[in-house]
Amino acid sequence: MEKLEITLICKQEKSVEVPEVLDELKKEYKNISYKIEGSYSFAPAFDEATVRVLIYGASLSAPLIVAILKSLLKKLHKRDIRTEYKDRYKLATEMIADKSPFICEQTEDAPYFSQYIFKTKYGRFVWEYDKGEVSLKEHVEKGK
Repeated sequence: MEKLEITLICKQEKSVEVPEVLDELKKEYKNISYKIEGSYSFAPAFDEATVRVLIYGASLSAPLIVAILKSLLKKLHKRDIRTEYKDRYKLATEMIADKSPFICEQTEDAPYFSQYIFKTKYGRFVWEYDKGEVSLKEHVEKGK
């Protein structure tokens, strides 16, 4: 059984909603299961918590990982829960894997936004995470 690790960041009171989101995801992708590995609070300094989640599946192929993560990010955003930047970057590299080899030329990360520009032999591509929505588009330079 293969696994996918994701770290979620949210307000402490929202951390109890994570199992509900994962149950919704499990209804959508029937062949997966999940385990909440740990939940850590930053109180009293910050009103945030991290929740480490493991998602298991018999065969987690790259296209399936992409589909699961895209769906999960959308569901999480609706509840004001976000992923760590490293998990977004992992999704971006999974989505551009078919254009290998590639190099990441530029990164921009914020709590509810990430953008990575990749250079491949097929041209440049922009991967974006914006408020739960994920996209990968060919990069068109301004003025061209």
